[in-house]
Parts: sequence; C-alpha cells; structure tokens
Amino acid sequence: MPPSPPADGSEVTAALLRKWPLPKHDDGDGKRGRGQVLVVGGSRVTGGAVLLAATGALRAGAGKVQVVTTATVAPPLMTAVPEALVVGLPETDDGAIDAGHVGEVERHIAEADAVLVGTGALDRDSTAEILAHVLKLVGDDALVVIDAIATQAIPDHEDAIRRLGGRAVAIPNDGEWTDLGFGEPAARIAPEARRLGATLACRGDVTWLAGPAHGPFRHPGGGVGLATSGSGDVAAGVIAGLAARGADGLTAALWGVHVHAQAGRRLAARVAEVGFLARELLAEIPGELQAASTATG
Repeated sequence: MPPSPPADGSEVTAALLRKWPLPKHDDGDGKRGRGQVLVVGGSRVTGGAVLLAATGALRAGAGKVQVVTTATVAPPLMTAVPEALVVGLPETDDGAIDAGHVGEVERHIAEADAVLVGTGALDRDSTAEILAHVLKLVGDDALVVIDAIATQAIPDHEDAIRRLGGRAVAIPNDGEWTDLGFGEPAARIAPEARRLGATLACRGDVTWLAGPAHGPFRHPGGGVGLATSGSGDVAAGVIAGLAARGADGLTAALWGVHVHAQAGRRLAARVAEVGFLARELLAEIPGELQAASTATG
C-alpha cells in the first residue's frame, strides 16, 4: 500500500502516480478481465453526456461498457457508441429516467465492476432514487462513481456509502461541492472522505482529492480550455473505466484527474488555449495514460 502523503496537499504529478500504479493486464485477460463499466444517466436532452462518459471509460481501458439511459436517447446512442450495450428505460414527463423501472436493470448493476451514476442527469429526485438502487444492488467488489447531480444525494445516503467500505468515489464540481455544504475543500476534503469512508474529488481549476485513509491531494488543473461542456463527463467516464480495471477508488480518481488535465494541455498546445471540444479529449486519454505510466521525471 502506498505511504500516506503529507497533510498539506501533495501535488498530483506523474512521479506521485508511480506510487499508486494502475493494475497491469496480461494478454490473456480478455474483455471481462479489463472490467465492465455501467453508466446510468442522461436525460431526453443530455444524451451526449452519457456518450462522452461511456467512450471515456473505454478510452481508459475498460473492456466492456453498458449504458442505462432514457428510451428516447437509447436508439441513437446505440449507433453513436457501437461498442456499448445500451438499455433504454421509460422516462418521466420531464425526460428523466423513471427511477421506478431501475429494477429492470438489476442484473446489469450487479454484474458491473464500476457503476457511474448521475452523468447527464437533470432531475434530482429521480437521480437520488436511482443512486439508492445502485448502492443497494452493486456487487460486493464493485465501485460506485457518483457524478454531477447525483452528488447532491450524498447526505441522504451516507450510511449506504459507508457500507461500501471505501468503494464509493464522489466527484462533484466546485459548485456542487459548495451546495453540499462541506466547507472549503482544501481544509475539508480529507476529513469528509474519512467520515464517509469514500474517495472525494472536488473538481475545479484546482482539484482537491482524498481517500478514506490518504490525502489531501492537489491537482493544479489542465487549463482554461477544460472549462467546456462535456469535459467533466469525459473525466467521470475515465475514472469509472480505471475503477473497472481494478484500481481502487483513490487511485482511479488520481489518475483520472491527471490524465484528463494532461489531455487538455496537449489539445491547448495543438489546437488553441480555448476552443477544443470535450469529444477531442477522448482520443488523447490512452496516450496520456501511457505517458504517465512510463514517465521517469
């Protein structure tokens, strides 16, 4: 197990990541050996979010990805992400997943190695109910990544999160963190992570991270170009993909935040400081993972 970092906020660098290596995969591992991600999210008007997250999980090396979204979004998503199994559930009048039908995908939840909840969701009540189902049904070794509006349901599900024993990763942006009322992230992220028994990452121009027993960590960010629609969806998918491959929650979050930022910096250098698209980050992820894995500096 890596040593506990100093309490002043160790900066996330390639050198630090070498102390928290990703799982290695043998040639004979096959798709299932690299893990299965389930993305549960989207709405009638935000199908692109789950597209970006699902593709991000694959670009992070997950072997399989499945998506549960609304019935309206499912058909075009099947074509847009042919690598994914896509399930469309009935939707509410407002275009959200009807949480009353989540039991229909119980098998998909139970079989996943990582479940990403909340990406692209817009209805707080529906998403909170979906999160409750996932926390109850997820497999004994699987991780749950809580994203976007789903993070706002954390106070209602703290006991269920603790019962996962460190297998929850919550990744609110800085606005969502503020809404949770946890306080200044630099000071509070490590105590809150210990209290919840979960990995937390407060994402912003500077990202603060901590796990149940390690942290805080500080990542300086990837530049202003990452402040664009869909960028966070890519990051969420990458973190879920790394978790499915077998990384623990903190390792997945550290690596996911770092390679997402590095992808942004690479595009800023090649395209422009601003104006590159979130979808363009996706093709950069495998190379940035490889670069961080082999860095010697």
